[in-house]
Amino acid sequence: MNDFTISLIQIRPNGRDSADRLRVLESSVPRGTDVLLLPEIWQNGGIEETKHCLEALSQICAERYAFAISGGMPWKEGERKFLRTWILGDSGEKIAHYDKAHLSSKRGEDNIYSPGDGPTIFNIGEATCAALSGYDLLFPEYCRQISLAGVQIFFVSANLGDEFINIWDSLIKSAAFTNQCFVAACAINGNSAIISPFGEVVGMMGCDEGVLPISIKLSDVPRCRKTIPLERDRRGGIYAIFP
Repeated sequence: MNDFTISLIQIRPNGRDSADRLRVLESSVPRGTDVLLLPEIWQNGGIEETKHCLEALSQICAERYAFAISGGMPWKEGERKFLRTWILGDSGEKIAHYDKAHLSSKRGEDNIYSPGDGPTIFNIGEATCAALSGYDLLFPEYCRQISLAGVQIFFVSANLGDEFINIWDSLIKSAAFTNQCFVAACAINGNSAIISPFGEVVGMMGCDEGVLPISIKLSDVPRCRKTIPLERDRRGGIYAIFP
């Protein structure tokens, strides 16, 4: 699976039934899509609405034979709540999840949710992938450790505040270029995009709801890492002196 098609589903909560709106947008997803990617907190409501939307997304995966990255959604385990991204398989089953590791204190997320324990790395076909939040990209040391584990695609679900709008393009380009991997980023604020390991925009959306299918070549990752040998030039031993 060198050629890999990702469909960005740019959707936001607006008071209407989230699962129904997902079904409308799903009609624009082309056959042959390998992965569906959604933004963070695109559904209306809390835990029950999350379950409702996951059921709809699971059905779409089974019908389309596609994987899906659900984006961060409220989830509860015992007394703890998380912003949890589910990774669904091409039969609609849950195969992994990622609990948002970095919570925004400015937005009060740390008063509502518990942080996750770290990254979730998984495989889709030949691709080694990781699920992240948009806020995670502001912690490059976290992203670098993930890329050093051999990850080829960062699937980023974002719900950043307005103060990040002006740097969004630079943020996702920098994450792709410095980690030499694809960044597929779906944002509730708009401008969802896929960036190549060379920092090039493969495709970008505007601010409206919609679907953007984009095909990428996984072979671009080793080609980039061979052309610009950052891992060879990295001096991990000297970085430990910093807190």
